[in-house]
Amino acid sequence: ELPLIVEDFRVREATPNTLEFEWNAPLNAKSLPVLGYEVMFQVEGQTLKHRFIDGLQQKFKIFGLDPNTVVSDVQVRARNEFGWGPFIDAISGRSATAPPSEVEWIEVLETTAQSARLQWSAPSKVNGAPVTSYLVSFFVGGREADTLVELDTGAD
Repeated sequence: ELPLIVEDFRVREATPNTLEFEWNAPLNAKSLPVLGYEVMFQVEGQTLKHRFIDGLQQKFKIFGLDPNTVVSDVQVRARNEFGWGPFIDAISGRSATAPPSEVEWIEVLETTAQSARLQWSAPSKVNGAPVTSYLVSFFVGGREADTLVELDTGAD
């Protein structure tokens, strides 16, 4: 008897650079042990990939993703001594976003005794989410001032 479909297929964990999927063995795995699993998936902008993993494992992690990357058409099927069972219905996942990189440069345009006008570059990497605000800290007499200024960019 071929393996039945795997159970409870889900995204286990998403980080900015990884996405982990997990599942439960098919219901008939107690009487017919699973020898391996085939995982199919497609990372956004890449071709469909296949991976084969040991039957003792019931999870699969994709490494090297950029933040906020979609991994689609993720399917799993089990194999026992009689062959391959059916693929479970495809699911998708998305790696997590991450904080943006630091700004590349900052320039003081104008200063007075009471104020300073600044200009700076956008972060070189936004890491999957729009920049919604900037936190500006400043120093007075070589020490960080008690006041931090948060500037809203207007992005949602």
